[in-house]
Amino acid sequence: MAEDRSAEEWTDEDEELLRKHYRRQGAQYLARLLGRTPQAIRNQAYRRGLTRPPREEWTAFEDRYVIKNYPKRSVAAIARTLARSEQAVRARLRLHGLTRALPPKWMPIEDAFLRENYGRMTLREIAEELGRSEDSVSLKAARLGIREKSKHVEPKGKQLRYIVQNLGRIPFSTMATKIGTSVHVIRRIAAEHGYRARPLSRAWTDADEAMLRKLWGTMSPSEVAERLNRHETGVAARASALGLRRRRGRS
Repeated sequence: MAEDRSAEEWTDEDEELLRKHYRRQGAQYLARLLGRTPQAIRNQAYRRGLTRPPREEWTAFEDRYVIKNYPKRSVAAIARTLARSEQAVRARLRLHGLTRALPPKWMPIEDAFLRENYGRMTLREIAEELGRSEDSVSLKAARLGIREKSKHVEPKGKQLRYIVQNLGRIPFSTMATKIGTSVHVIRRIAAEHGYRARPLSRAWTDADEAMLRKLWGTMSPSEVAERLNRHETGVAARASALGLRRRRGRS
């Protein structure tokens, strides 16, 4: 199991993994990966609009399909066929006693291998060599303090002035990409200069909806969310409620 991080604050990397895996892998998987409790994972998912409404009861056909195909098909493939989440499929597998072993705890020899080869081998090569997932390797590298320094450059001089001058005008992620640092660094600098971004979850105003109508279809949903400083899921839901449609070629 992963080290206990239940008392630590959530990082940008934690949130990225939550958004990437919650709907397909579920709270139990992320709890092991992030070293947090399943309930903490569910709470964060709810706050970020990642939870889904409950599905109907499992049918006898679905149970037979899961039991028959588990030995030869991946959980993801079964979930796609049944139009269920991977989290739901894994829960059903546990109910039928078909769970696989949990990922083993990191050993000192694995830590040493990672320290020696991080940056020399690709993430995939290291993951294959250690028999772990790429996400697990990346997260462990971050905890060991050996992730790429270029992603955490401390802005100075012109870069620092660029950030301060554009707070509230340019999304944090855009500034981070331009400078070659992390969103976490940009957010810290913003706080140090007294800038407080609007909360991602808040009531929609007429001005917000007018901007949504103007932007929707001209850029991707994630870009629209950045411009409005909202969750992407919330923006997509509001666009649907307003009857807005994307233009072809936009994802």
